[in-house]
Amino acid sequence: LLKSRIRRLQASLTANSFLLLGLTTRSGPAAHSFWSKETVLTALPFLPRQTLPRSRNRKKYAAQAPLPQRTTTVLYSSVTEVLQLLTSGPDPLIVEVVRNVSQEYAQFLHRSAEELENDEVLRSEFVQAWGPETWAEERLCTVWEAALLDAGLLEGWAIVVRKSE
Repeated sequence: LLKSRIRRLQASLTANSFLLLGLTTRSGPAAHSFWSKETVLTALPFLPRQTLPRSRNRKKYAAQAPLPQRTTTVLYSSVTEVLQLLTSGPDPLIVEVVRNVSQEYAQFLHRSAEELENDEVLRSEFVQAWGPETWAEERLCTVWEAALLDAGLLEGWAIVVRKSE
């Protein structure tokens, strides 16, 4: 699944275009075995959301407040494997930058969860668009992912790629 998505991505880029990819991978004890308890903990924020499909105003607010489904697919791979896929195939990309952004990403997630809870306007708009169950689920998954980054069970990566001429 990851390989086919990367191949589609490679083919969709125009010559000399740049793309910034955000990637989250397992790290520490969670990276050693897929069947470890740590790995199960790392997958939770990426599992299909329970409330998103049932959100009452989804169609009305989808363009303004999209909440895409996340996937555990990338948790099966390392950053090295993703880089290998990006730089191979019929439309290989050139890697310009690879940077571990775990700390910055964790801080961003903590701020996002705090704003989702404490910013009255944002919270109200979110609940109106998606419902209180989705608000609670989004906040929980955001805090959970931030905690996993803080604990070193996940790593966040920024990868800049370019398609050659």
